[in-house]
Amino acid sequence: MARPRKDSKLPSARERMEQAFWDLLRKHPYAEISMKEITRRAGVNHNTFYYHYTGMDELAEDALAHAIPQDLVSAVLHGVTGSDEALARLADDSALSERVEHLCLAASEHSSPRMRAMVRDSIRDAWFAILNIDEQAMSVNSRLSVEVALGIFMSLFSYRADRSEDIALPELLRTQSASMLRGMLPNMVMSALAADGALPERTQN
Repeated sequence: MARPRKDSKLPSARERMEQAFWDLLRKHPYAEISMKEITRRAGVNHNTFYYHYTGMDELAEDALAHAIPQDLVSAVLHGVTGSDEALARLADDSALSERVEHLCLAASEHSSPRMRAMVRDSIRDAWFAILNIDEQAMSVNSRLSVEVALGIFMSLFSYRADRSEDIALPELLRTQSASMLRGMLPNMVMSALAADGALPERTQN
C-alpha cells in the first residue's frame, strides 16, 4: 500500500493502526486484540505493521503515549482535584473528549498491566510537576497518601470506561461520591506532603 504524501491530510499508516487499536479496545479486552484485526481495520498489511512495531505491546505503548500527552493529563488532573471551574473547563473542551476517553480506557481492566502503569505514572508525574514536589523529602506516609489517591483516580477512570455510554467523565466527577473524593483527596495528600516539607513554601502557605 502506498504511503500518504507528507503534505497529505490523510492519516498515516501509524495513525490508522493506533486508531484501530483504540476502536478495538472499546469493544474487547487487550488480550483479545490481534495484529491481524489491527491491520484489517487500518487497511495495511503485516509488513507495514512490523515496519513500525515489534508487536502489540509496542503499538499499545505508542498509542498511549500519543493519546495522553502531559498537557491532557494535567487538564484531567486539574478537573479531578481542582475547583468546579476547572472541571467545567474539562467538560467544555471538545478537543479533549476523545483523548479523555482513551485515558479512561487505558486505566481500565480492558487494557494491559503495562498500560495501566503508564497511566498511573503519567498522573503521578503531572501532579508532582504541578505542585513542584520534592520527592527526596517524601516519607512513607506521604508516598502512601499519593498512591491511595492515584488508586482512586484509576478507579474513577476505569468506572467511566466501563460505562462510557451512560456517563461522561465530567458528569461522573460531579456525582456526590466523586465530589466528596475531589474535596478530600487533595487535602489528604497536601497535608502529608506539607508535613514532610515536600512542598515549596508558597504552596504550603
